[in-house]
Amino acid sequence: MIFNSDYPEIYIAKTFSARTTTADQGWGIYVGEARVSHNLPFKPLIRGIWSTDPNFSWANDLDAFSRGGFGNSPDISLDTYLSRDSDLFFRGSSIDKSVTFYIKGILIAPPNYTGNIAEFDTLGAYKFNSDKRYNKLFASGELPVGGGTVNHNLGYLPICWVFEKGQYGSLSVNKTKITEQQLIVQTPNGATDNGFYYFILKDGYDGKG
Repeated sequence: MIFNSDYPEIYIAKTFSARTTTADQGWGIYVGEARVSHNLPFKPLIRGIWSTDPNFSWANDLDAFSRGGFGNSPDISLDTYLSRDSDLFFRGSSIDKSVTFYIKGILIAPPNYTGNIAEFDTLGAYKFNSDKRYNKLFASGELPVGGGTVNHNLGYLPICWVFEKGQYGSLSVNKTKITEQQLIVQTPNGATDNGFYYFILKDGYDGKG
């Protein structure tokens, strides 16, 4: 419950969790797939983590496909995550052994969505005050085909999420550059895109409000 805020909020549509265990496909690779229905009126944007430990004693961002990070030939990898019109799709792979992947995260509404979403959690545990440090949503919006520049002028490198429209809710890491003054989204020469959604998170303890 929020009584007042000088900042917009990220519209979290749902939380989700999934698991899949890889099985032998007959060519020395084990593959497992999971599908989770989201029942949302839009294709959600995904942020989340995965692990092979059900307690998440270690975890990677969904965009770090191997346990070691961005390895070239990982033994264990979550190589695909997709947001589709009616469900989420995840695929993990492993070499020479069966592995269970545990996945959890949030589904975010696109910045241009203006409708309502049914509550997904129980209404409880309201917080009227917190001594903990949280990031604030500083800005969000859309960029056209080909990308563009957003002047945030925060004076430091903020956390930024950029999603390409129509690309299954995953981050556009290779098309994004962040400086102390700007978020720059640019599609490489010869490539195409569908435009972008962006979110810029502000450190609430940066001394600038």
